[in-house]
Amino acid sequence: MSIIGYIIIGIIIIILILVYLLFLLSYIGSSKSYREAKRVNAMVEEELGNMKLATGSHSIGSPRYRTFYKYKVSFIVDGTEYIEEAELKESDLKVGDSVEVRYSISKKGKLSLESEAFLCWTREMAIGYTLGIILGVVLSILKVNDII
Repeated sequence: MSIIGYIIIGIIIIILILVYLLFLLSYIGSSKSYREAKRVNAMVEEELGNMKLATGSHSIGSPRYRTFYKYKVSFIVDGTEYIEEAELKESDLKVGDSVEVRYSISKKGKLSLESEAFLCWTREMAIGYTLGIILGVVLSILKVNDII
């Protein structure tokens, strides 16, 4: 293989590591904020449909998606009623159902719901990239040692 081939492979490896770190840091950040968020019971006011987040592709190239669900929910915090959009993994909620949501209050005093969908998606992507990198390293070692 020529020096240009090694440079291209090196660039691809660096890009893959950067994407991996992006998903890993996103998961760590969303996990921390979700874990530290306060819990409150909310009532489903409206079903807003679903949202699909890409999680990879099949071997033939067609993308795979993970489906999450959006609801408008109402809840009370410190005597004030809020109506916010919640992104959840539960699909069978109906208007009037009770669901636990997590919220945080920014330094400016703005309340926002934590996205359960984003947490699940970043976890799946971080796990997938971790397993992919491990598989790639194992296959590379086997190839270098002429085992495969």
